[in-house]
Amino acid sequence: MTSMKSYSGRVQAKATPQSRPVAGKAEVQNDAGGFGFALDKWARLHRFLVLGAEGGTFYVGEQKLVEANAKAVVECLKEDGSRTVLEILDVSVSGRAPKNEPAIFALALATVYGDAATKATAYRAIPRVCRIGTHLFHFCQAVQDLRGWSRGLRGGVGAFYADRDEADLAYQLVKYRQRDGWTHKDVIKLAHPKTKDPVKNALIRWALGKTKEGDDSDQHVKRGPIIAAFEEVQRLGVELAGGTTTATQAQRIVREICELTGKWRLPWEALPTQVLASAQTWETLAPTMPLGALLRNLGRMSSLGLTVSNLSETTKILAGRLTDREAIRKARLHPLSILQAAKVYGQGHGDKGSLTWTAAGAIKDALEGAFYLSFDSIESTGKAWLLGIDVSGSMTSNHLAGMNVTAAEGAAVMSMITARKEAVHEIYGFDHGFVDLGVTAKDTLAEAIRKTNKNNGGGTDCALPMIFALENKLKVDAFVVYTDNETWAGKVHPFQALQAYRKALNPGAKLIVVGMTATGFTIADPSDAGMLDVVGFDPATPAAMADFVRG
Repeated sequence: MTSMKSYSGRVQAKATPQSRPVAGKAEVQNDAGGFGFALDKWARLHRFLVLGAEGGTFYVGEQKLVEANAKAVVECLKEDGSRTVLEILDVSVSGRAPKNEPAIFALALATVYGDAATKATAYRAIPRVCRIGTHLFHFCQAVQDLRGWSRGLRGGVGAFYADRDEADLAYQLVKYRQRDGWTHKDVIKLAHPKTKDPVKNALIRWALGKTKEGDDSDQHVKRGPIIAAFEEVQRLGVELAGGTTTATQAQRIVREICELTGKWRLPWEALPTQVLASAQTWETLAPTMPLGALLRNLGRMSSLGLTVSNLSETTKILAGRLTDREAIRKARLHPLSILQAAKVYGQGHGDKGSLTWTAAGAIKDALEGAFYLSFDSIESTGKAWLLGIDVSGSMTSNHLAGMNVTAAEGAAVMSMITARKEAVHEIYGFDHGFVDLGVTAKDTLAEAIRKTNKNNGGGTDCALPMIFALENKLKVDAFVVYTDNETWAGKVHPFQALQAYRKALNPGAKLIVVGMTATGFTIADPSDAGMLDVVGFDPATPAAMADFVRG
């Protein structure tokens, strides 16, 4: 005979294994086999726009993850197309994502699955989301894969050329000449941009190749000094590559190219390949090169001896530019891009190729400072924080946005932002066990990553931070769990562990879940106002976390 106790023992509302759903809760099975909560479609949209789906996750391949996120984007478009496009714009324009590709892809979906009003809004958003030639080429490929070309689409793409000023248009044409099989000529022939500005028309004609040797001087003047400088630099490059120049002539040519580059701020992509091996060229580029390009070329400049000393002029220029908060903000320099640059630069060699260098201490320090400057500023809450970093096998295998930074490494350095502001905090790692990582607020980013990587692997139990605090009677105001939400190994669900902790020690304790991959799951109970789900590596996340704990 079955007793009442055996019935209730099979439906445990207070302590349910994570491998089973909790009675009365709308839980779903995650990709690891455990149970949690499905992420709201709008939250999933934001998570995808920030983190993307490149490379997939430990449990889900890239194809499946992209398809799942595309479905979520379409669902948002069907429910509220205007809100969806505004969210795409906000994440893209504010620089809240390390890569713009998810926003570009989502905008392309809006031109396919949106209603008439949504499509019109999406067309108007194209020049704001696709701010540079590479973005535009990626967008054109996306729409080419998804749909045909309409008048509205042509107008939106054409605005990329028609709406920017002459100098910026010329710069785009010489910097982004070809990407992924697309050229400006290809796009212009499809979009037919229209403008009454004679200079812009001359530039568009130039991009189409509708110029010839001996073109009349009036047309040459109309195209502007940037195009003239680019053409002269290319001519000098041909002369240099001819193989008949003496060493003295070669030095003269490099000097002339540098003079033109410095005067008209030509991008490095506009320069002949032969001069890119010259230290003089990069010394010329360093003061004005866009910060994103500067990050990607720090190793090259160091390999050429430009940062051999912290006292060298180029070192001082680079360090100064990397610690300019306003310049970082204007350049939309994302913290994850800075972290990747710091990691690669500090190791003294690239992830690909044979280039090596000696990392300059001043540059490493500047990158460290730039990382913190790239997040929104926060003030201390005066609360007690327990930060739990998921160091399970999936977190140490997943890479953020297709970069060389694992989700666990990213979580470790994100925890440092809170640790440096909050006097009362502890940082632990967990998989199926709970361990003090030894990370302190005084650690460098590299040290925090190294300590985290010493403690990883195993299953995932996201309830452990709350269980640990309860067992040790720790007064915690805010639990923060950095995870991919693929929890499955625990004997109790995370929200149940929080409820038990609140009942025993602190009724006002809050839980913040920082999602580190673009999956559709969260351990935060959406019905609990004391739990918050946020996105890892959104520059606004640390401030949002502090506001939530303070409120």
